[in-house]
Amino acid sequence: MTFANAIQATKTTCSVTAFSDIPNAIASCSSIVLDSIVVPGNTTVDLSKLRAGTTVTFAGTTTFDYSDADYDMIKVGGSNVTITAERGAVIDGNGNAWWDGQGSNGGVAKYVFKCT
Repeated sequence: MTFANAIQATKTTCSVTAFSDIPNAIASCSSIVLDSIVVPGNTTVDLSKLRAGTTVTFAGTTTFDYSDADYDMIKVGGSNVTITAERGAVIDGNGNAWWDGQGSNGGVAKYVFKCT
């Protein structure tokens, strides 16, 4: 099974290296490795419709580009899903780009970490 860009699949395991290939992996795979993904600004890693029993593994560094906006960076949903990471994996929210010295009192819009 081969998708556009940089997904390689073996049975139902997909290794994803391009942000644009995440939806294809969610639709087709029960084991997903997100490897060194660069997430465009003001864009969500939408894992809210994972198949039942899916495992998502973060590998390498997942990096979020800056956008002057308040949005969900990652959404997760599904039944009996597992979210994990390889040793040394990093989810880099690029917090320094949002820091303007004004905190929530003004300046650029800041994202808010929340679990629902």
